Amino acid sequence: MLVTVLSGFGAGCLRTTGEGTPTSRNGETTSSATAASTATVSGDDGQPTATSEDGDTGTEPPLDVEVETRWEAPYGTDKNPHIHHGTDIIVGSPKSSFARLSRADGSVVWELSVPGDHGESWTSSTLADGLVLFGGGTTFYAVDVDTGELAWQTAIPAAASPAEGTTTECVVSGGIALFSFEYTLSDGTNRAGLAGVDVATGELRWQRSHERMTDAFDSWLGVQSLSPAIGGRTIVGGWNTDFWVDIATGAIGDDASAGAKYGSVRSGDHLYLTDYDDLYAYRIANESLTEAWTFEPLGRASSRPKVADGAIYFAADDSGIYAVRNGEQQWRFQASRIIYTAPAVTDSWVWASGSDLSIIDRETGRGTTPSGVTVRPDILSGHGDTAFISSDRRTVAYSVRE
Repeated sequence: MLVTVLSGFGAGCLRTTGEGTPTSRNGETTSSATAASTATVSGDDGQPTATSEDGDTGTEPPLDVEVETRWEAPYGTDKNPHIHHGTDIIVGSPKSSFARLSRADGSVVWELSVPGDHGESWTSSTLADGLVLFGGGTTFYAVDVDTGELAWQTAIPAAASPAEGTTTECVVSGGIALFSFEYTLSDGTNRAGLAGVDVATGELRWQRSHERMTDAFDSWLGVQSLSPAIGGRTIVGGWNTDFWVDIATGAIGDDASAGAKYGSVRSGDHLYLTDYDDLYAYRIANESLTEAWTFEPLGRASSRPKVADGAIYFAADDSGIYAVRNGEQQWRFQASRIIYTAPAVTDSWVWASGSDLSIIDRETGRGTTPSGVTVRPDILSGHGDTAFISSDRRTVAYSVRE
């Protein structure tokens, strides 16, 4: 099948001072590397990594690829990311059901219909100590990853009975799961807070209600993201403030300059995140962060990042998909529409979802929008040579036949 490439244009850049030195948000120098027309920088593995003159994919012959369906299963999710565990993948959401499926053929290992009324709940599940942790409706849940049995459920610490909710994220450290939560009261008022729950038992260890958070900050509008655990702490990326929180105790620390609006991911001794504008890299040392570099796309960042083999992939509202290594653009692919979902990475390909599914060669940045994709690509993940694509009703496993 011959298909037409959507080739990229322009290049993002490593943000620099007038002398060509990358700077942080507050103007302090963070690195001595420079952005040049033709750059050679050291990769995460210490080997030189060459970029093209401007990072464009350029005008290339169209890719000749086909998409092959491996399997399809009637379990879906439109907001909750996939969890890969052993030889399987866990998909689902509280408002429908969770299922553990074989990555090889989509067969069901277990399925769980989550109890309760969850409305339009949004959750981000986490795997810790053999349990899948997530929130739904007015409850935090834990499910045994091996059996699919409900291990415990704990009511969110709401000051009044919520009319609908909840939105949750979760990060775990030292046997404590920190949940952020949001819900709506019957009068339409939004509430948001934080809670620490014992992973093994579901016991509520500490809580910071909306009212307590409002006392701590002049204005409290809720949580957009939680960072991975860093020395027993997480960074709460709020709508209007970013700060450290001790996961074990709930103690609020100093303001953090590394608050992610779309999401963050830890890889080795680096934390990568996207906010409303750029992609940031922070070096982790002694349980603190130092900004390493900033990459500025043509538009504004619109998805959380994905890291694979030292390269960071993310989308921006110029409808571009970017591959960045050590602050240098490797390539940019022009998608047909703005993409808000984090890309998926397989052995040779980057998969990105807008209204259509784009497949991009990891090495060259050449890509295409293939035919034969029958599922709306809401959530994506990759493992080996297979991409797993979910809508709210089903999940399909695809691979590329070249």
